[in-house]
Amino acid sequence: MDRFLGWLYTTRLGRCLRPLFLHNALLHRALRAYAASRGSTRFIGPVVRAYGIDLHDSVVPPGGFRSFNDFFVRAVRPSARPFDPDPDALASPADGRLFLVENLRPDVAFAVKGTSFRLAGLLGDIESAKGFDGGIAAIFRLAPGDCHRLYFPCD
Repeated sequence: MDRFLGWLYTTRLGRCLRPLFLHNALLHRALRAYAASRGSTRFIGPVVRAYGIDLHDSVVPPGGFRSFNDFFVRAVRPSARPFDPDPDALASPADGRLFLVENLRPDVAFAVKGTSFRLAGLLGDIESAKGFDGGIAAIFRLAPGDCHRLYFPCD
């Protein structure tokens, strides 16, 4: 899969054909149906090995996952992600890779997954962005090895 994605994003032919793969509703429906099927479980082992996923942190159902989708949205054992009880602590809102954009400026662009963003655009106006001038943005990006679940660590 990594080789295919690399080809899709880095070669001239791949960039030309990319819309056929990324904007194809029929293909997406077929892949979604397959990922929900029993047959898709054959991809779990190779993905676990390729990305070094530690399933000891996960809740694995008796008999294993029923589909790749079940694996993909696996639950994490509560003891695997303890939260600091200190009410002044800030817990990470997600498993993932953390990227920091330091010394934010309202008019300076920063990239997330190849797309440029400006603080004023994200917040809706330049006046709101000025309040964050010089601040830091924390960007959490999920990678294939991360648990893909929603967590709400703060009330």
